[in-house]
Amino acid sequence: MSPRFIPARTAEQKLGLNGASYELVAALTVVTAYFSEKSKWDAIAAHQETLQSALLDYLASKGDGVTVWGERSADPTIRVPTVSFTVKGWSSRELVEAVERVNPRLGIRSGSFYSIRLVREVLGLDPVDGVVRVSIVHYNTGEFSP
Repeated sequence: MSPRFIPARTAEQKLGLNGASYELVAALTVVTAYFSEKSKWDAIAAHQETLQSALLDYLASKGDGVTVWGERSADPTIRVPTVSFTVKGWSSRELVEAVERVNPRLGIRSGSFYSIRLVREVLGLDPVDGVVRVSIVHYNTGEFSP
């Protein structure tokens, strides 16, 4: 008996463009279980707040040469765990490249992040260079080892 398959007569049928990723579908039960308990969300928010506080305090300690764009509090009820900033005398791209030479494992990027109008018209920055952005999530640690 030969296996029965849906005949692939069209490019859409051959490529399966309308099909879900089996890996992502299979992961849904594990991911939803991971995030299902409120206590986990509270622990995640507290951890991110601790890391974000350390970063924001460090940036604030650098004085007027560093501009944090957006909320300067690490309070998770009023901000997401992403910090955008610029440093006087540095292009955002050059700063990210310098940091990555010290530790390439850090989640630090530069640019406008699909917000060209915001960066250009609201922040008054070059949208190509944009800002430095650091995203802090629950699997980050406070360790910085070059």
